[in-house]
Amino acid sequence: MIFLLWSLLTLPVKLVLGAVKLVLRVLGFIGLSRIAAFGAGVGVGVAMAPKPAAQLRNGVAAQEEAKAARGGDIGATVRHELATSPRTWHLPQPGVTVQGDRVVLTGTVPHDDARLTLIRTAGSVTGVRAVDDHLTIEPTTP
Repeated sequence: MIFLLWSLLTLPVKLVLGAVKLVLRVLGFIGLSRIAAFGAGVGVGVAMAPKPAAQLRNGVAAQEEAKAARGGDIGATVRHELATSPRTWHLPQPGVTVQGDRVVLTGTVPHDDARLTLIRTAGSVTGVRAVDDHLTIEPTTP
């Protein structure tokens, strides 16, 4: 009974000592100078930030809304993105038509992965709310 009571009373002390030991091992492994340099870099980055992050995000959102309100050509933007994206430039380029905020992709692709990649890329363009898939799969023969 006394052993159990002693074990319960010393448990918090053992946990704290174990945590201190772990911190000291991490400091020894990484090095105090590297941790100090990282902290200084974070401090400089925070100090030199031109605006708070929330304000920057709101500014970007406002610019995108203004562009959409000006009636930017979503079809041309989607075609450009599909032609220049590293994931889709090498694929057969589909036909792109716009119906409101929906994009319709038509044409043929060599495999299902290509179809899914084209749909994802078109859907990632600002102003596109949905992508209608009218792509057909025609495997290429070597």
